Amino acid sequence: MELLAQIIVAFLMFVWAPYMAFCVLRGIWVIVNPFPFLKTLLPRRKPKQEKNSNPVVEYMYTVEEAMELMGIDLDTLKERIVDGKIKTYKEKGRLKVDRVDTLKLAAPENKRSKRSKRSYPVVSSFKEEYRINNPVEFTT
Repeated sequence: MELLAQIIVAFLMFVWAPYMAFCVLRGIWVIVNPFPFLKTLLPRRKPKQEKNSNPVVEYMYTVEEAMELMGIDLDTLKERIVDGKIKTYKEKGRLKVDRVDTLKLAAPENKRSKRSKRSYPVVSSFKEEYRINNPVEFTT
């Protein structure tokens, strides 16, 4: 019982009393504020800038321009829009296509290298000593 009383006293002295003193002093500080110039020394937060949901018209193509630039028909363009490869916007009742996405997909295929950059040696001979005697079978 004596131990419990000591624990309670220690809690009141080292936890509750400092916390209450902090709360009281903070309240007094807000009311009195002896150093108002400290507010000007603290850096102010920059307001968050909202993303522009209406992109600039110059950065969009009409559907016809996008089809001509990419060299595809309307059905293929619709498939790419549904797949999410091309972003679209509505402007005054007309559908506009994002310029960046259109130019990415209109890039010629020859720019992308189809060949592997590594060269693998072709095994022309096989030595019997390197044969695997008990091969492991993988099932898929």
